[in-house]
Amino acid sequence: MRITGVEIANYRGFAGDSFRLPLEHGENLLVYGENGAGKSSFYNSLKDFLHAATNKNVNIEQRRNRDNPNGAPAIRITTTTVSTAEWTQAARGQDANDWRTLDDGKGFLDYRQLLRFYNAAHDSGRRIDLFRLLLEGMLAHHRMEVPGTPTFLSEWRAIKRKKDYHLFENERQELKQRVARFDAAFKAAAGQLATRASALLNYFDPNIGIAFIPEGNADFTWYPKYVSSPEFFAEVTRPGQASVTDYHEVFNEARLSAMAICLFFAALETCPIAGPRLMVLDDVLIGLDMGNRRKVINLVQQLFPNWQIIILTYHKAWFEILKARVRVGAWDGHTWRSVILRPETHLESGLVAIAHENSGTALEAAVLCLERRDHKAAAVYARTAFEVVLHKHADRLHLFVQFKNDRLKLDTDDFLNPFEKRFDHLVDPEKKAQAKGLVAELRFIRRTVLNAFAHADEISEDEIAGEVDHAIAVVRQFESFLDTLEREDFTATALPVAVPYWLVQARQQAADGNHAAVKHSMRQATELFVAEYAESIGLQIPFRRSHSFTELFQAVFPEDVMDVTEKRAFRPLIPYFYGNYAPDDFVPARLDEAIRLILHTGYGRMMHALDKHGQKAPTPIPP
Repeated sequence: MRITGVEIANYRGFAGDSFRLPLEHGENLLVYGENGAGKSSFYNSLKDFLHAATNKNVNIEQRRNRDNPNGAPAIRITTTTVSTAEWTQAARGQDANDWRTLDDGKGFLDYRQLLRFYNAAHDSGRRIDLFRLLLEGMLAHHRMEVPGTPTFLSEWRAIKRKKDYHLFENERQELKQRVARFDAAFKAAAGQLATRASALLNYFDPNIGIAFIPEGNADFTWYPKYVSSPEFFAEVTRPGQASVTDYHEVFNEARLSAMAICLFFAALETCPIAGPRLMVLDDVLIGLDMGNRRKVINLVQQLFPNWQIIILTYHKAWFEILKARVRVGAWDGHTWRSVILRPETHLESGLVAIAHENSGTALEAAVLCLERRDHKAAAVYARTAFEVVLHKHADRLHLFVQFKNDRLKLDTDDFLNPFEKRFDHLVDPEKKAQAKGLVAELRFIRRTVLNAFAHADEISEDEIAGEVDHAIAVVRQFESFLDTLEREDFTATALPVAVPYWLVQARQQAADGNHAAVKHSMRQATELFVAEYAESIGLQIPFRRSHSFTELFQAVFPEDVMDVTEKRAFRPLIPYFYGNYAPDDFVPARLDEAIRLILHTGYGRMMHALDKHGQKAPTPIPP
């Protein structure tokens, strides 16, 4: 069972009854929206709908939209197996086994859930008791291996109710034994959860793990009548170092977020729910850098390929990266849909409702705006698409672009001019002619449509429609043309010796005292060098879809084969290779040595290349 459509009316932030989001084939869903656009309302509406399937006390009127008090709240969800389940004041269509199963196995995770792991009340030893988080969240629907196989949460609630009854002595002893069985099973399940979470955490940092340290036991006493719960403290283990229980004081937010995410993923993965599964992630990755965010998405794909996945974010750049990422690999045959949420004011009622629109590429957005006759917006999207194409293929073809410390100061001419020069070296005369024609068209529309100041004249609003349409077509043709090009399509003279070029740039920039530029040039030179050198010598390293710079660097310069003297000489050079030295610590001799090491490792006698590509003769580097 997969969700194929959601309708929300007059509930939480949804004023009016206009929100209808179809997922015709049960697609996975990416949602972008700025703060206040309705992401949390969408997340909580789905969560409330499912919660109402298992909790009769949840009333839809509790979250009626306050801006439209006269409108009746309603949520309607269609699935691949159910035509429509409607939740209103009069109907509870999700009161069925499939919906209860979906609620039991759902994986709704937002940043508030993460905070319960590392930003909660702690004891005098600065330890956080995680019993309630484990009981009500991570292990809530894991089952006990006792008659009836109750879940931990249902069993604990039954125990708490039972203690209030008038019990005979034999019943008191039975309840005490029941509590002891719960205690033993819960501790075992928590230990298994920590073991699996540590295995997942190894994907982020192989040097840390998680264990749960229980203190005390769950117990039942009759005088006074009381059921006590154990305490559960997380312990972060580190090989060769002391374990820590005040982990929230020791690790940064990125590590803490990774730990919490791995615990939740381990709990969801091991929860024995047989039936449909749904995961909804609401900006849980904001504490992680972009590289670790990708790792989380890799885990989602690896662990939950047959789940229906919904990801919500306010981060536009991450949204665009996700749109490209989810097209890669298998998701159990299911595709993705991406939408943008935005507030929309109804002209007649004045209500501010939540609307959505498809989010494709910038060119697709340009076409959509053009169909709506929003010509200025279409032109902006077309210009954005043009910039994306230039950036993408300049990187792919290793195009040399003028360095500017502030990348925002680069304009399209800074890219188009180098492209035009590169096209002079195309081997195929037909491709060369096509490229020249496209550049000429782009220069023309850049003066008219693809220009930030070309749309200020309101009089020309109707006249620009044809020009925008033409601009979209030319940008699409340019992108298609570049997609066909490879480095082999150019003559050798079109490909300068990239590594020496960047090295001589670094030498000259160091002489000028421009450390920001030096660091950029050294990083570029080292990245290109380690990739080219690893390929040229047939270096064998563990397979990755995309090797990081650090992995290649360490493979090309393996410290484990260096002796003590070599390591002592090599390590001070690493900040220069990585381009992250502190300007106050700059030592010219170390820069020279880093450059010499690159040249003599892979390029031998290439001083002529430095002389040829330098704008002025650099200081000779010792052989």
